[in-house]
Amino acid sequence: MLTRQHREASRRTADAVTPRTDLVETPERFLLYMDLPGVPRDRISVRMTDSMLTVTGIPEQVQTPGRKILRSEVGHAAFHRHIRLSDEAVDTNGISARLDNGVLSVTIPKRHTDGSRRRRIPVRRLQ
Repeated sequence: MLTRQHREASRRTADAVTPRTDLVETPERFLLYMDLPGVPRDRISVRMTDSMLTVTGIPEQVQTPGRKILRSEVGHAAFHRHIRLSDEAVDTNGISARLDNGVLSVTIPKRHTDGSRRRRIPVRRLQ
């Protein structure tokens, strides 16, 4: 059985949810990886407003009848992260996100700064 102090410490830990995030830059894009274990896809929101990428969500806490949680270190509080990116560097129309095994991956293509729009043209086989 946990003492009252341990229960209070667990509650404070759960209230301070800040998802761990990696931001990677490649020559063509920015890649954001965020740990979101236990957060269903329909409870995550990803938005790009001006130069701010915002990720918000609410984890799903599963209550099982007949079981009493004695200690909970997994965050079940709502969370949000803001990441500022340069407006000039980001192609907001090409942003995509996916959730796989508790990791949110957001791909943010870079805007070409030379004014030209590069595009790869696939070469098809003549039939």
